[in-house]
Amino acid sequence: MTDWRNDSYWLALKEDAPRLLNQIRQLGAAEEEAKDLLQETLIRVLQARDRYDGRVPVGAFAFGFAVRVVANSRAGSVRRNRFLARYASEQRPTTSDPAARYEVAERVRLALERLSFNHRAVLVALDIERMTVPELALALGMNENTLYTRHREARAKFREALDAVDRGAG
Repeated sequence: MTDWRNDSYWLALKEDAPRLLNQIRQLGAAEEEAKDLLQETLIRVLQARDRYDGRVPVGAFAFGFAVRVVANSRAGSVRRNRFLARYASEQRPTTSDPAARYEVAERVRLALERLSFNHRAVLVALDIERMTVPELALALGMNENTLYTRHREARAKFREALDAVDRGAG
């Protein structure tokens, strides 16, 4: 039996849990479900310990599980693509004016809500969380070239969504 108090895998995962919870929220999990989805993700990551090869950080490995857990949750849920008001406060627009900062964050939140889950996941991981393409490809079990293509598509869709938000299109 593993002594979890001194286990480097568990300690790294435990340290990364707050960031993982934030990522789960950014992927569109409802606030009331986010902590449950985090627990499910942690359980799955711990169960998959023997598959962890150390090529990516434990947090990137866990993100792959979080994407699948949230996707499964969303597939069975009637809630559609909601981000939390809290997300706006976690963004750091360049202006110091609180009203302007909120407007920028709200614009981004509304644009992200318009994206497909797959495009949103790629943008959250690569552009917000600053994962590398090789890390994310390993975490999701995807080909890197496919991921680069999806990232380009996601950015184009995000630009379109921002334009729609700016026009006030429903």
